[in-house]
Amino acid sequence: MAKNNALINTYKNLQRKTAETLPNLYAAMAIALWEGLAMPEADKVEAITDIFTRSQELWQDCVDNDVDLLKMCEELTGIDIMRG
Repeated sequence: MAKNNALINTYKNLQRKTAETLPNLYAAMAIALWEGLAMPEADKVEAITDIFTRSQELWQDCVDNDVDLLKMCEELTGIDIMRG
């Protein structure tokens, strides 16, 4: 039973860290986009929100269709997320 408890605790910790990490990732991306987008500040909130919405749609499409999102990113953009 102790092994099951350890596994459950590990899973819960992973869920907690993920719940903390994703908002921080989106916050960092929002700041980077805010600084990098060459447009009036009044337009940036909508543009960044649209980008985030599209990223979530892409993520869900890849999950639904069993597509490797990291591979798709590299093929479309030349950016290898895993290598940095």
